Amino acid sequence: MKYFFDNWIAIMALVLSITSISLSLHIYWKTVVKLKIAFADDNYCFGFNWYSEYKIAMSYLLIENNSNTDVSISGIELTMNSKTYRAGRIDVQDYRNKNGITLLTNDSSDQYILFNIRTENILDNTRIASNGKIEGYAIFHVDSIIEKQTSCEIRLITPGRSFSNIIILNPLPNNLVPINPLNKH
Repeated sequence: MKYFFDNWIAIMALVLSITSISLSLHIYWKTVVKLKIAFADDNYCFGFNWYSEYKIAMSYLLIENNSNTDVSISGIELTMNSKTYRAGRIDVQDYRNKNGITLLTNDSSDQYILFNIRTENILDNTRIASNGKIEGYAIFHVDSIIEKQTSCEIRLITPGRSFSNIIILNPLPNNLVPINPLNKH
């Protein structure tokens, strides 16, 4: 007991140091960027004509920032069949959709699905607020169109680090076709 009375200043300094270190670590871990990547089921890889040929992979992403720090996305990459593609913008439209692509059903030209890839491009707003989220289409210009369901890696690049997740890309279902499909060579 005499030891504690003789060294009470040293013991108080030790307690304050440990408290300070634990608070600093706690604040640091709360500021570390933590992104969660989710995606929709309709991730497609297909081709179409609009003044020239386009082969694209398209994924609707939801990115959540689970940290107390704002973060900017520097880029989005897709690795498919050992090749890496960077997300970009695509300025296309058709007579049914001024904001993107229309997919028609084979059995009826009155039924269609609109993809607003111009106005809902995820690259239009790459700043994610703390504990916030962004969502939209990531469009990748690819070299070839897939014939079967393919597992791919999608990677978000931030100034500090990158985050990745596995997504499933699908060819267009047999009942869907772009308004101006690619010619079969």
